[in-house]
Amino acid sequence: MLVYRVLAVWLIMAEEWDKSIRIYLIDYGLELSCGHHFSGASVLHSSAEEMGAKLLALAPRTGSFPQNEAPEILPILSHGQYDTALAINTSCNDFISAFNTRRTAVYRDLAGWLSDRIFKEDVALLSTPLTPELVGFTDWYESIPMCQRPSVAVHFVLPIEFELAPNATWQRIFANKMHSESISRLRTLSLGRNFFACHDARLAQSLSSPGHSLDVHPVPTEILVRNPSKDFCIGVLGQARLEKGLDLAIATVKLLRQYSSYKWVIQTAPMELGDCTLHLREENIKRIAHLPANDEYRNILSTLSVMLLPYDPISYDNFRSSNMFIEAVACGIPVICSDTDFFVEELNKLACPELIFRPYTPEALAVKIRHVAAEYPKYERLFAANSHEFNLKERAKQFVTQLIRIRQTGPYNYSKSEA
Repeated sequence: MLVYRVLAVWLIMAEEWDKSIRIYLIDYGLELSCGHHFSGASVLHSSAEEMGAKLLALAPRTGSFPQNEAPEILPILSHGQYDTALAINTSCNDFISAFNTRRTAVYRDLAGWLSDRIFKEDVALLSTPLTPELVGFTDWYESIPMCQRPSVAVHFVLPIEFELAPNATWQRIFANKMHSESISRLRTLSLGRNFFACHDARLAQSLSSPGHSLDVHPVPTEILVRNPSKDFCIGVLGQARLEKGLDLAIATVKLLRQYSSYKWVIQTAPMELGDCTLHLREENIKRIAHLPANDEYRNILSTLSVMLLPYDPISYDNFRSSNMFIEAVACGIPVICSDTDFFVEELNKLACPELIFRPYTPEALAVKIRHVAAEYPKYERLFAANSHEFNLKERAKQFVTQLIRIRQTGPYNYSKSEA
């Protein structure tokens, strides 16, 4: 009799374990233990753990992750999905072929590893997909038997136009059609057990369609304890790309060389800039020529007085936003930004539109830096006050709460104030 009782208890416990909440985060951008992808996965993991759920992150097969640390990262996805932009395919046949190659890779990745491990009680969360990845994910989701099909969530950060040729209207028409069809299919297939969110309101508006609005939820990020430098310290951080204005920032450093009281922290990785970085060897300049791990990056961020975001306004139109901006403002770090739609809108909300520099020249940026340095106590107080409105821990908790709600109850109409 005792044996049967023990067996019965074991079966009940096993049944409860099978019903535990597992969130599978599928992120083809999670290739390193640094940057916003890793930070977001870490925050979601912590929040999920507090709420009795388990988050497992599926990442590309790079192996560049810390061992035996949270979150649990499983490198099983195709490596380099985003390495080649679709825009280079100028003919329609080549474009569709490249699109379908990536679409098929996603289906193959998930069908080969996840299909036999995911169940109805789980949640499949696709993060930061471009259109081929969204369509491949939808194909995989449809292949799961209905009795096994999990709840589904997608978190959009980039616009559809992100990797398309600016003058190829036919590429946008095709991508928009595939994007819209995928969202409709996921809504239908999931029987209402779904959650679609965007990084910011402008992007949500651009991706929404009649009868299918998308919610707004910023990328979860970590709480930062600031330890600002006693000097006026200017930061240019994040993965360096020309479209993020690194060349303009370096030219601005040259113009301000006489202001030796300014300290600079400039990340040039992963770009190789050659001789144009020779003057970055000066004593008041710290150059980061590698991709800093998450902890190192956040330690650097905490010391900044101000962050420069000199993004190219032309490259950053079409509903693109900036995680760097959100993170800096949430941490109470003043920002100086280019005349990009997202920055203009957000700085207007903060009542400091003067932090936009115009025109897009090193001279204009140098003038703006000198202005902020002269009035820094004012901006420091303003951004510190605004940072209190960003309850980062609560944001992550609300995001996980949404995932649990769709798993348990299906559709949930919540007010925007909860997002």
